[in-house]
Amino acid sequence: MKDNKRKVSQNFSRAIIRVSEGVSTKKFWANFVGFALLLFSIGFNLWIYRLEPTAKVDPNDNHFQFALVDRTNQIFDFAPKNCSKKLSFVICHLSFLIDHWVPNWAEGYNLPYYYSHIPQIAIVAFWRSLHIGSLFQFYHWVIYFLLSLFPLSLFLALRITGLSWITAGVGALIGSQI
Repeated sequence: MKDNKRKVSQNFSRAIIRVSEGVSTKKFWANFVGFALLLFSIGFNLWIYRLEPTAKVDPNDNHFQFALVDRTNQIFDFAPKNCSKKLSFVICHLSFLIDHWVPNWAEGYNLPYYYSHIPQIAIVAFWRSLHIGSLFQFYHWVIYFLLSLFPLSLFLALRITGLSWITAGVGALIGSQI
């Protein structure tokens, strides 16, 4: 047991030495600063949006989005009761989830037919699998983490396009503040 831990530790330290030998000190610090900027921008967003999970009322478009999430949750309960025994469970559930009537606006509308409903399905499915708090609270925690982790998507996009770590870090820091 001790020999295995020692071998893993030695292999890990050798790998770090090989990686550090191939990276110049200047490049290492440039990468470090870029990564630090990314972490700072995520931390800043976590602090700025800290009140999002405590919201009691939805402002602006959140009201519309949460109504769709709530309707999706209703369909999760509705589908098993109205599925034919001849159809498979997955086909029946997906048909109801992808195309259902939303009675909340204009005497009803089959909004999921025209508007991508995958985010609402993902939120409700994840919430139902975890059973954490109310759907309203979970929805606001999802919004909080999506807003807070937005700089990460900017950073990765800038790195994929071939920009340096510092440029990607600055882009992540500035991009979420615009």
